Amino acid sequence: MAAVSLALLGAAFAESPRAQANTRSFFDAPTSADTSCLAGPQPPRFEIAP
Repeated sequence: MAAVSLALLGAAFAESPRAQANTRSFFDAPTSADTSCLAGPQPPRFEIAP
């Protein structure tokens, strides 16, 4: 089995129900984890003041 790496932008594992559910899904089925929640989140917007 190849390595699996998932990035949940703006999510701290301990505080994110989404990250926790994804991790449980991975442990239940490592080759077919539910990654549907990864499509929605957008990276945070950064703004540099002049």
